[in-house]
Amino acid sequence: MFEENCPEHLDSCGDLDVLFYPENSLHLPFLEPIHTYLKSTYPDLKLGFSSPPFSHPSQGQTGAGLPDGEISRLRQTSRFFTNSSAVQSELAVVADACHFQIPHLPRVINVGHGLISKGLYYCRSPIVRRENLSELVCVPGSIHKHLLQDDVRVPIEVTGFIKSDLLFGPNAMGRPRFCQEMGIDQDKKIILFAPTFNDELSSIPVIQESIERFATSGTVVMVKLHHMTPVAWREMYKTLARCNEHVLFLEKHHYSGMMHAADVIISDVSSMFVEFMLLNKPVVLLQNPRLREYPHFDESNIEYQIRDAVHIAETFPDLERKVRRALECPEELSSAREHYIGELDHGRDGKSARRAGEAIYARLRRHGDGSAFITSKKRLPVFVFVEALTDLETLQASLMDIRCNALDHQLEIFLVTPSTIHSANSFGIRESHPLAKERMVSLPTALSLAEGDWAVLLKPGWTLPMNCFKWLANHFFWNKNAGLVKATADVAVARRAFENFLPSTAPPFLSASLSSILLTVGIGGNSKNDQLPSPCAMVRLSDLREWSASMSCPWTGDVIAELERSLTDRGLLSLSALDVFAYPHDKPFIIWDKKARLRVVEYLQGVGLMNEALALMKAG
Repeated sequence: MFEENCPEHLDSCGDLDVLFYPENSLHLPFLEPIHTYLKSTYPDLKLGFSSPPFSHPSQGQTGAGLPDGEISRLRQTSRFFTNSSAVQSELAVVADACHFQIPHLPRVINVGHGLISKGLYYCRSPIVRRENLSELVCVPGSIHKHLLQDDVRVPIEVTGFIKSDLLFGPNAMGRPRFCQEMGIDQDKKIILFAPTFNDELSSIPVIQESIERFATSGTVVMVKLHHMTPVAWREMYKTLARCNEHVLFLEKHHYSGMMHAADVIISDVSSMFVEFMLLNKPVVLLQNPRLREYPHFDESNIEYQIRDAVHIAETFPDLERKVRRALECPEELSSAREHYIGELDHGRDGKSARRAGEAIYARLRRHGDGSAFITSKKRLPVFVFVEALTDLETLQASLMDIRCNALDHQLEIFLVTPSTIHSANSFGIRESHPLAKERMVSLPTALSLAEGDWAVLLKPGWTLPMNCFKWLANHFFWNKNAGLVKATADVAVARRAFENFLPSTAPPFLSASLSSILLTVGIGGNSKNDQLPSPCAMVRLSDLREWSASMSCPWTGDVIAELERSLTDRGLLSLSALDVFAYPHDKPFIIWDKKARLRVVEYLQGVGLMNEALALMKAG
């Protein structure tokens, strides 16, 4: 058994190679098998788990964290940290876009969302763009990779559906053993009823207790509900199972056995019907009449595109006919199912966790060299406007930030001035000063020397999110008519965006916290042609050259503003990236109102920064 033998607040207690971060119990079937594989194959790796504080699922919310029983079980084989911020890890592995809770761990690998979309994943969705926060995304099949490529610019690796290792691996439970353990006569027909939970999608409101009509002396009905199924529905089926010996209510640990034992599945838009299809056995779906009322309904999603391989019923009598036919002719749609199976689940050999584990280990061996982030080998020239030549300390700090920030790009930095004189000594910089080696040139000279496709115009003295050039470049990828993409520096805009994303959450005190939240929950968000000033903007190098050539005096004021007007006059878009929030070096706090100011004062006093607290009180 592994125990935490030192206080969690000590970072040294959580120095890991790989942290597995299940945001809730649904993620464990994807993360635990990889942990098991890495632990047995690479015993020297330091592995551990953490999760957010536990809350029960309710009112359509998935809930968060792990119950005490799950945590106790994990601690039998690994370390578990109740406070993820105590952990420093080379890599974090998640089973969803769960970066919000672990912003201090920049290297994240995402290993799965299941097999279908439900209007959220494997489709053109703002949520899908969060995948770009990972350095690698592992997906079940080739169809999933194809559907993600329009929005995801990080490497995507097809490793197989990890949960299906329970179906195809050496420990899969076959029908004979399952029936023996559950007391089921193998000669009987077995129907698995596995509905989803959403009001508009679930077959439960249509079927309700009528599922009992399938339970006869010759047929057993097994009921397996989603963990988010409303309590009233769950109790209804538990009561049904207690009162009818031919109805069984199953729990999650029955997964492998129930799938192999069942002759047919009755479902709706649950991912279970696709998982069952992987065994090439018949599927019957009962369509909820409110299906199209579902907020994210999209008939182009995977779960609707593969329906030529299943039986569809509109009413309960129709369902009875379709189930009877599926039991009598299980091979009827076999070839149609086979057509999709290979695209949905790569391998189907019980080795999906192994492939994902090897993909993670390969990234781990790169030791954070940033190569995972590089989407282009072309150099990215970054132009730094030196507007306060006497403030060399600010300029030096900005250059350091740029170099630490740009994990995904090779940089070519020019210190651009309005003068044609480009000697560092001309600005009072001695040879011993760190800036003496930088190239100080005029804008036309910089443009003649620069290589690559992109340019970033950057004013010194501003803090930007880690890897900000990647986030800016993504907006060009997602908006084909974009001409300029700016960082957002207006606190009022950031506040509105923050409140839209997280309306029930109190605003953070730290500018860095706000920056992290906006990136994580709002990636890809932007406002168009707002003419807002910005200290940082990305533009195509060709457009910058064309604008510069058209100006008799290229630097007459705010270059970003002048460039913005020129590009929008040409019909191109100027975008303020809401996921790239810039704030001044000397403004570590965002103060939105008097109450927030008082909370910050209390915080500063609590950490012993009395002078800063006093200054803030006087400023208020």
